[in-house]
Amino acid sequence: MPAFARFKGADQFYKVVFHDLTHWTAHKSRVDRDLKKPFGSRQYAAEELIAELGAAFLCAEFGFSPRNVFGI
Repeated sequence: MPAFARFKGADQFYKVVFHDLTHWTAHKSRVDRDLKKPFGSRQYAAEELIAELGAAFLCAEFGFSPRNVFGI
């Protein structure tokens, strides 16, 4: 992770942390998602969507505003 100071705020920092933590759940000892597909493949896109949704759910759980985190 880049240093906290490189982000505009805590909400932006934790969005990235939560995105990466969601990728972490793919490990074989957890849900065993295949992360070896190349950039541009459907599987890669699906994994990125999973990570973004995971980040969105975790941001909501911890009370980060979607306006600040996702720009909506």
